[in-house]
Amino acid sequence: MDNCYSDFKVNKEHLPESMSIDEFKSVKNIDGAMSFVFADYQAKNIIDIVEDRRLNSLTEYFSRFSLEARNNVKYICMDMYSPYISLVKSIFPKAEIVLDKFHIVNLVNRAFNQTRISIMNSLKDESLKRKLKLFWKLLQKYYPDLCQEPYYCPSFKYKLSTKDKVDYLLEKSSELDVNFNIYQDILQAIKHNNFKRFENIVKKNLSKKEKVSKQMLTALKTLKKYMKYIENMFESNITNGLIEGLNNKIKSIKRTAFGYSNFSNFKKRILIEASIISISA
Repeated sequence: MDNCYSDFKVNKEHLPESMSIDEFKSVKNIDGAMSFVFADYQAKNIIDIVEDRRLNSLTEYFSRFSLEARNNVKYICMDMYSPYISLVKSIFPKAEIVLDKFHIVNLVNRAFNQTRISIMNSLKDESLKRKLKLFWKLLQKYYPDLCQEPYYCPSFKYKLSTKDKVDYLLEKSSELDVNFNIYQDILQAIKHNNFKRFENIVKKNLSKKEKVSKQMLTALKTLKKYMKYIENMFESNITNGLIEGLNNKIKSIKRTAFGYSNFSNFKKRILIEASIISISA
């Protein structure tokens, strides 16, 4: 493995027009818990893996690339980790920041789920409380995708569809209904790639505030803060799907190897699994 790894070199004179960047939980003996990975969005290839994701380390690392290479980068897709935004602004002067779709959906999803838990815990009706706990996954789904075929449900003791269950829960709590509709409206805007609708949903519900939960308000304020980078997401259609898939592979590597203690060996294994290097090379 060492022989093939010694041939692995990153070209410091070239970077692609579109890059995806992300972090993953690393080995125990590094400074900081997270390492950094970045990929060529078009070629769907990992470019390199960096031991430390912190801003100083990444600034030092990317400063080794030529200015021409860094100026070639037009889009960088990422999550809402603020040091990454600082990095792009200082090191990639011509690049546009694109927030990853998955992280935007996850932000609103988490806010809605926290709202559901808060409402559930405030209820005195034990039957309704149980239903809110039992059917939480249905409330997270995109409403048009819910099944309309009725079947017998022991919790209700009669036949109803998954859509009926969601409608029942929403009818029992106006606060849940308001926040559910915000969540669903955002999902719909993203699915239909409609930025103007997305922006209007955020603005409208930030100004309205009535029955909008504190968790959802916090999420909406975050979306407003990063609206320009979200607009870039709608315009570019670039996502971090490739790297998210890689992160699942990394978790699998750590499980099957019962953890790595050495970053270099861990990096080699990731590059082999991603077909960047091969044992027979």
